[in-house]
Amino acid sequence: ESRFVRQLEYEVQHQHLTDVVTIHRRQISVPPKLSTLGNVISIAKKKSDIDTLKKMTFSVSTLSTYINCPLQFYLSKVAQIEVPRTIDENVEQSVVGKVIHAVLEQVANELKSDIESREDIVQKYQTLLEENPTYLRDLFWESEEVKGQDLTQGKLFIAVEVVKRQLKSYLKEWLKELSNPALHVEIVEPEMRMEYEFPVDEKMKFKMKGFADLVEKRGGMTVILDYKTGYIHELCYSDMDDLFGNPEFKQLLQLITYAYLYWKLKGGEPQGITCALVSFQSLMSGGTFLLEPQQPDTERQKGKIPLEMTKEFLQLYEENLKKLF
Repeated sequence: ESRFVRQLEYEVQHQHLTDVVTIHRRQISVPPKLSTLGNVISIAKKKSDIDTLKKMTFSVSTLSTYINCPLQFYLSKVAQIEVPRTIDENVEQSVVGKVIHAVLEQVANELKSDIESREDIVQKYQTLLEENPTYLRDLFWESEEVKGQDLTQGKLFIAVEVVKRQLKSYLKEWLKELSNPALHVEIVEPEMRMEYEFPVDEKMKFKMKGFADLVEKRGGMTVILDYKTGYIHELCYSDMDDLFGNPEFKQLLQLITYAYLYWKLKGGEPQGITCALVSFQSLMSGGTFLLEPQQPDTERQKGKIPLEMTKEFLQLYEENLKKLF
């Protein structure tokens, strides 16, 4: 569906127009014409393919590609066949994420180096966003897709306004948390790169990598945060088969992988580690913007409880990761 339709749905709710505007949804299914030949594509691994796999450093995105479609994984990552570049009509969507990440990295670096001036730092960026149009313009122009383009009209103008609105809302909430003595929030590391090589068996090792948008200490816990400007998928853990077999769980897989990598790099007991998505969509709709992994509450047989990153859980994750490799 188009973003125009989604915007209409949002405005009807946001402006309390449900008494005068009614939106109906219908799902239309058209069954595909299946081939009677059963065309199964099977590619035998050559030694060169195995060598390529051994040299790769795997991200969660790479694993998710394999989980979603092994053939796509082979063609893009092993055979390295590139998709021809085309003009992307939704280029502003990808740029929005880049700009938000860039601004929050700048803010976090300043907050980390000067903990006495937190309120002044956040207010400085709020003022920059509101009063200095060249600040966001220059960050947008750092992306080759929109470099030098007019940002004062059309879709790019809307993209700039969306970024401005989302950042101002997030900085406002972030300042509340930074000022809350009960949370005792500390900035550990913005844009933290994590890399770890683990053995699958006696002969084979694989290397994993991840980029945490922000690592904080809050309430005595180490919190690994990942910013998301788009749709949030399934974050409730049920079992490892879903986590490693269902592409709908790719964001949950990402969070758990980040917790695993951080534990392996830092050592000690993982009970003090947790992770969450920062959802800008949820923030703008008035919901909870810190979304943590959950699991069903088996004791009360209803509701959900936070998913704990215990040593036993992360070891079970590691066993299934080895199976995937």
